[in-house]
Amino acid sequence: MMRIRMTFFFLLFLTLLIFSQCSKKDDLSQFQKFNQQFLATQIPEVPDPRLLTKEDLPAEQQKYFDENGGTLQMLLDINQNGVPEYLICGVSKSLLEKHEHRAYFFAIFEQTENGIERKFLQRLNAPPVNLKASGRDKHSGVLLIFAFSSNFAAEIYYEGDEYKLERWF
Repeated sequence: MMRIRMTFFFLLFLTLLIFSQCSKKDDLSQFQKFNQQFLATQIPEVPDPRLLTKEDLPAEQQKYFDENGGTLQMLLDINQNGVPEYLICGVSKSLLEKHEHRAYFFAIFEQTENGIERKFLQRLNAPPVNLKASGRDKHSGVLLIFAFSSNFAAEIYYEGDEYKLERWF
């Protein structure tokens, strides 16, 4: 009798575990689908856009991602209007599969009275491996870092009513 109870509880636990994992996978799938639809609408000049993930990075950079607190998305008020912009790194799935140039991109979005608007887009030949807030004199900005422990980076900041890109390669 004790063995039957143990087996029953084990099967019940296993069933609950499987269903909870299916729900998480479905939530993740729905989130990814939403992101792809949003990016396709907001960035029509990039075919099959999606968010860049750690797994998209070169293998030698993936090793350092977690230990350096790597991030490929962030909120930061670059234009200092009190509304943080949503900064993302992305990739074109189809361009990446074809090994074409400029498969990667960096975009800035902001919530406005009219909804979410794209404020900046930069196509890239290499994937950024990290985003980091920067201070530029009295301006705030973001560093797009292309290799950990190097100066291979670019900075995007806001000045004179526009976003500007400064390359440091």
